[in-house]
Amino acid sequence: NWGYDHRGTTVRVPHSRGMGTRIEQRMADGGAEPYMTVAAVLQAARLGHINNMTPPEAEALDCFENQSTERCVPNNLLAACDALEADQEFVDAFGAEAVDTLTSIKRYEWEKYTTAVKDWEKQAEAVTDWELEFYLPYL
Repeated sequence: NWGYDHRGTTVRVPHSRGMGTRIEQRMADGGAEPYMTVAAVLQAARLGHINNMTPPEAEALDCFENQSTERCVPNNLLAACDALEADQEFVDAFGAEAVDTLTSIKRYEWEKYTTAVKDWEKQAEAVTDWELEFYLPYL
């Protein structure tokens, strides 16, 4: 989804600045590799342009009520890997080798997480001790 100066959307268009207007991509979290993230967003935008896609209406509701799209991000890392690999047009555009490398790493990460956190479904809203121990050294 997207919106004008809406801090709860994936893509935010801040107040108009004429030719200086920009967009902000707000989906990635702090653990995302910045160069891959920017490349993925630009590639998705390019594919949208090439395929003449029209975005949905701008989001106007709060962050918890999504009015503009039925599509949502996957609920976990494994589902995200599956969704990425299933998008053949994006895989071809981004590079099959890059996608394969990324999903291999992330599937390994998911396996480590689900092995360490047995009740991970119940802890989806919380940061686990495993996540703190695994990810904090990267920061």
